[in-house]
Amino acid sequence: MAHISTTISPKAYEGLTRMAKEKGLTPEEALAEFLEQQLARKTKPNNTRGTVQPFRRRD
Repeated sequence: MAHISTTISPKAYEGLTRMAKEKGLTPEEALAEFLEQQLARKTKPNNTRGTVQPFRRRD
């Protein structure tokens, strides 16, 4: 498996290592945490807006 620093841009890797250092994690753990948060945010069901209208059949 490729190392993180070869798969993302150098600027993104620097930000990732800085964020990991602040949280006391390794860059790999910080990336895994970030990806889990993004996946949870993207797959979370949306709340319905407004009221649900009942279906009425035309006669």
